[in-house]
Amino acid sequence: MNARRLIEVCERDASPVCDFMVNMCGPHSLDFMNRKDVAFSYSGSGNSNSNITFGYLAYGTETRIGIGAGIGHYSISLPRSGRQTVVSGSRRYQSGPLKAVILSPGEDVEVDLDRDWRSVFVTINKRIMDLALGRLIGAPVTERLVFDVAMPTSDAAASSWWRMAEHYLRELAVEDSLLCDPSVYRDFELSLVRALLIRHPNNYSDEIRRKIPDMMPGYLRKSVKHIEDSYPEPLRLEDLGRIAGVPTDRLTTGFREFLGATPMQYLKNVRLLKAREMLMTSGSRMNVSTIAYDVGFNHLGRFSVDYKAAFGEAPSQTSALAAGRQAALPTGPKPQNPTLNSPDPPSARRSGA
Repeated sequence: MNARRLIEVCERDASPVCDFMVNMCGPHSLDFMNRKDVAFSYSGSGNSNSNITFGYLAYGTETRIGIGAGIGHYSISLPRSGRQTVVSGSRRYQSGPLKAVILSPGEDVEVDLDRDWRSVFVTINKRIMDLALGRLIGAPVTERLVFDVAMPTSDAAASSWWRMAEHYLRELAVEDSLLCDPSVYRDFELSLVRALLIRHPNNYSDEIRRKIPDMMPGYLRKSVKHIEDSYPEPLRLEDLGRIAGVPTDRLTTGFREFLGATPMQYLKNVRLLKAREMLMTSGSRMNVSTIAYDVGFNHLGRFSVDYKAAFGEAPSQTSALAAGRQAALPTGPKPQNPTLNSPDPPSARRSGA
């Protein structure tokens, strides 16, 4: 089956549901609380031979999924409604609309879904994951890759990753989409996998961080440095291309390959993270609009929408929570001014005089 072809399945009989999911995801068990209540629906792509599958998935009844250690893919789900509980050994994770989960192969896992569970569902074959990881670290993958299970969408990188995945799902329904071109689709697959490896914590994260600066072409390092040094300034893609000395399409391809985002997405993420840092440290001392403009946003409404999408709360909520934490700190005598109360000037003390 073509991995880029949209599949629509609705089924109320439990047996065909089990067969379909095993064909798409590989061997696993499905136990339904009440088989008569099954109202299965899937809209998406792929089968068990695909590198990546994307879809919207629901069972319509309470369901327990048993996943064995020998399964050959990573499964990632972000509920749009309902809850799921993941049990792996002695560890237990709960997931809802603001928290996705990533299940790595190699462990026995049980997943309990409630009746209202509806989810964006992605599987990534272990082969392509190991291939992308090997290219990132410049060496064969010898130790099993394991991701942190929890993937909160309050994290800007996680939120951006899910937007990329859902963009693909929307494109599936477009007959003349560029993603119908096999070479474009392969590049998109690899970009999505690399972005996950680079931005979501895993047991190779330290090694990946050490390798990426060495692997990034000089024009990318120059662009990243300019963004991180000049993020409050008005920057356009053309400006970044001129600074990097490469065409904008090449710059965009490089950013997607090494950083999992376009140059302008990367710039927005830097601004959002800087804004969050300022909101969390300033409390109520600086208002939201001042911070938004200081980090480079010119439209307060757009900033608020992007901020909430990235972190799961409004900027004003972050500010209020930070102010509350600061107010709760114990108070004591104010520290004395070292320049007025110390026998030695600060410069003498720093130098050890």
